[in-house]
Amino acid sequence: MEVLIDFLDLLRNGKWHDLEEVARKTGLAAQKIRLIINFFSKYHFIEFDERLKRIRASQSFLRFLKQISK
Repeated sequence: MEVLIDFLDLLRNGKWHDLEEVARKTGLAAQKIRLIINFFSKYHFIEFDERLKRIRASQSFLRFLKQISK
């Protein structure tokens, strides 16, 4: 669960994050990061730029994160 919290904390700023940064900040292997990214992008929580290997939170997901953190 802590890994998901780290992942969400990384996305809160709404900026693009490359997969190397995600790996460093979560401590996860690339394969596990891919599983998380696939799930989050399937449900439109994140945008995944496959070509540049980077992610960011979708605008609707950022609004959701702000609402639940109040």
